[in-house]
Amino acid sequence: MEDIARAAGVTRLIVYRIFESKDALYLAVLTAVLDDLSASFDLSPSPRPHEPGSSVAPTLLGVARRHPDGFRLLWRHTSNQAEFAELYSLFKAAATDYAATLLAPELPDSTMMRWAAESLVSTIYESICLWLDNGDPRRDDEFLRLLGDGLRATVIAWIRPT
Repeated sequence: MEDIARAAGVTRLIVYRIFESKDALYLAVLTAVLDDLSASFDLSPSPRPHEPGSSVAPTLLGVARRHPDGFRLLWRHTSNQAEFAELYSLFKAAATDYAATLLAPELPDSTMMRWAAESLVSTIYESICLWLDNGDPRRDDEFLRLLGDGLRATVIAWIRPT
């Protein structure tokens, strides 16, 4: 909490007045990211139609750029925090279900389709975290093109095995 106060330019007392605990602060950060993701995607059981050749990566990168630390916290750290493991599981299940809905027409084998959906979610989210860590925001378009091309090539290899 001391580090957060210092980064915000306030005293630790001010941080504790707003957030009674580290868990409350984590939850506020995670809620902001999840609310932004929900506003950016229809995560209901029937996702909006997905156009062939389009990608969810630009939308995810937009959320990540607005909440870089929160995005990393959600993807990389929440699953390791007992207090937030259930929240992470729900988030990952919703993202995987969304990917599975998009893949289902091409991968009718439910076992392979579920694996493919989880693989895509993991690849997209970790790739965006790595780009946040090491990438140049001025090159976001190039990153998105490479990520999209790689993901499409991967899915094509899965649905048209040699």
